[in-house]
Amino acid sequence: MRQEGAGLDYARIADNVQAEREARKAEEDAYQEHKRKSLAFFERVCAHLAQEIATANDALKEKRFPRFGPIVRVKDRWAIAFPYGSEVKVGVSLMTGAYPSASEICCGMSGASEYSGTQAVFYALREDVSDLKAWRGDGHGMDHFRGERADPGARPEEIAQRVVAAVIRGRFE
Repeated sequence: MRQEGAGLDYARIADNVQAEREARKAEEDAYQEHKRKSLAFFERVCAHLAQEIATANDALKEKRFPRFGPIVRVKDRWAIAFPYGSEVKVGVSLMTGAYPSASEICCGMSGASEYSGTQAVFYALREDVSDLKAWRGDGHGMDHFRGERADPGARPEEIAQRVVAAVIRGRFE
């Protein structure tokens, strides 16, 4: 039986529910903001890749090396692909995780025998005080991320340069 005056504090229950709702909303807002910043970072990588490919193609033509083909969107606006010569395929994609700051850019290539199968490098996106930067992982995704020790925080133009150079070399370094 319930004693008189020992009722539940419904106002406190309502306050707790409201606090939980606000916390979930804040988490969702933080996730959406990181996702927006990650996509903007990825778009800057794509723009710099187009510039680097044009520059590289000019130099490669003089040396009679294979050249890069056009960049095309894959599936959606979060992935691109382009060829190098007639055998090598290159893909760059943005993957966002289930929580804020769990995003990464994956750059991979496959094709000719000197490329020894599929190769990939991952750049985990982390926010610092003013901007989003990418730290290079070890090629196995977020589960094997080596963190800040691996890379001091690459900007989009640096990622583009590294990808183009790696494709020409035939390996990520």
